[in-house]
Amino acid sequence: MINLGLKIKAIRKKSGMTQSDLAQKAQVTRQVISQIENGTFSGSVTKLEKVLAVLRYQLSIEVFTFPTVEELGDIFNDD
Repeated sequence: MINLGLKIKAIRKKSGMTQSDLAQKAQVTRQVISQIENGTFSGSVTKLEKVLAVLRYQLSIEVFTFPTVEELGDIFNDD
């Protein structure tokens, strides 16, 4: 599975933008772009969304719910 940073880097390069170009358009620093692409970004989701918006992508986060103890009991004690 390709990580998000590498995907963003590939899209940026395909779009003919430098890290500085993307940073300016997304109103973030070039260091933020570098961190995202290198997988070391620990900033806000808002900054990541700005970068993705410039590249015409959206961030989608899926929320997983885990079964409760009772539900697990029902699953494993199915008679």
